[in-house]
Amino acid sequence: MTKKVLVQVSSILKKKSLQNRKKVEDLLRTAHLGDVECNTIEQLYGLEGNFSLEEIQRIAQELLCDPIAEKFIIDAKPKDFKTIFLDVWFKSGVTDPVAESVLKAIRDLNILTIENAFFGMRYEFKESAEVRERIADEKLILFANRHLLNPLVQQCQLIKYR
Repeated sequence: MTKKVLVQVSSILKKKSLQNRKKVEDLLRTAHLGDVECNTIEQLYGLEGNFSLEEIQRIAQELLCDPIAEKFIIDAKPKDFKTIFLDVWFKSGVTDPVAESVLKAIRDLNILTIENAFFGMRYEFKESAEVRERIADEKLILFANRHLLNPLVQQCQLIKYR
């Protein structure tokens, strides 16, 4: 049975993360979405196959994550109704060189249960309660298509608290 797992890699070093978040927040204000905050911007890896949790943890620890400067989370979910994840991925059929390298490196670890890999970015946004009523998810997706991705080769997926 083929399963899918997401591994989110977060930088422990705040300076670089802060600079990127500030850029996104400036774009949010320009797009009249100033009540929406960008909490984090993180690398995201999707893995598909018939794997065990131990294999995913090994891949994350030994391959996807620098243990000195990064940490990883497997299948993270939004923590409350104000938190929204916006995941940006390459469209099907578009070359994903990072994913190809990750898949080769997984094979080099002698893990053969991973059939496919994907690389993307996760933007975590936080809205105030009042804004949740006003801002439709479509506005955030439109914002992403204009400012966070190239719609010719990338797509985004909105993930909300359930």
